[in-house]
Amino acid sequence: MNLGSLKKGNRSYSDKGSVMKALSDKNIATLREISNYFYQTNGVYEKACNTIATMYRYDWYLVPEIFDESYPEEKILKEFYNLLHYLDNSYIKKICADIALKVVVEGAYYGYMVDNGTSMGLQELPIGYCRSRYNVGNLPAVEFDMRFFDQ
Repeated sequence: MNLGSLKKGNRSYSDKGSVMKALSDKNIATLREISNYFYQTNGVYEKACNTIATMYRYDWYLVPEIFDESYPEEKILKEFYNLLHYLDNSYIKKICADIALKVVVEGAYYGYMVDNGTSMGLQELPIGYCRSRYNVGNLPAVEFDMRFFDQ
């Protein structure tokens, strides 16, 4: 395949000069667009992104702590089982791998955890309308551009 033929609209993503200009200008939107384009069209780039995103295994475990010795053992085991069931239904490994892939390809991921009672899910936010410039407590605060709803 001729690299000069990789174009989207009027833009050539294979032109080293345009990529270097986007890097020097810190044009995040263009760099994200280039990365997404190559992820969809270049198998080597796709494989590299997938490998990096799934390199970590995302294993988890639950460690119970008992603060009240008078609490009945049956209730402790029941609560422990309920928590394990909740986390198993949340598919944490899959969610983490999907988030990592988004971060590798797009440079960031914005989303909110949603508790539906029996498991946890994520509501992904559109990356073009989000940013995070500061923390509240120890967590990053997500700023959301409400112009998203004008479309």
